[in-house]
Amino acid sequence: MSNNDTGGRRQSDVISYAFRSFSEKLTAGTPGCSVEFIDSLDTRELDRVGTEKAPCLAVIPLGVREKPDQGPREQVLRREIDAEGKEFEYYTRPATILELSLVVYPLVEDLFSRFGLVGEVVQTIHDNPFTPVGEYDWAGNQDEPLMWEVVSLGPAGEGQFPTSWGGPSVAIGVKTQIGIDSSVKERFRRVEARQMRAIKKKDS
Repeated sequence: MSNNDTGGRRQSDVISYAFRSFSEKLTAGTPGCSVEFIDSLDTRELDRVGTEKAPCLAVIPLGVREKPDQGPREQVLRREIDAEGKEFEYYTRPATILELSLVVYPLVEDLFSRFGLVGEVVQTIHDNPFTPVGEYDWAGNQDEPLMWEVVSLGPAGEGQFPTSWGGPSVAIGVKTQIGIDSSVKERFRRVEARQMRAIKKKDS
């Protein structure tokens, strides 16, 4: 069942939901350490947050990238509940599949505590990699959860981190995949479908 209308929320808010859920996952897995979102890989901002909040984990979103090969793009049939509580069916375009990538960067002065936090983050993700999609499910996903993966940081993050906090050697790359539904709906009516079948049968 579709959840494009989620009681004031939009299904496209799945990106914000994913980042919030990941923050909660880190908070639960690293007790005694706060989680702070930072807009970009700005070394001055990292220094400021580290000085004010340490020990903490800085989470820096790196980007949202559309997956290049998304398979067939035929319309799909979905079900939804209208304002009167009645179920209706409609055709819509397949969801756009996106990859979210981010960096988790431990901000703590002691070197060994810093690497200890790296281990806690990796352990947290490996032990509990899934996040339920709930009301943000998208067409074709069928309630499959978000799955978080630890990945190589890649060249985008090299040289971006202040050496006073350990540089890129302690930065952890993470990614997940989400889908955003189309807002275009073409109502499907059973009566029209029966009429079309009758016409085809008559012509054959």
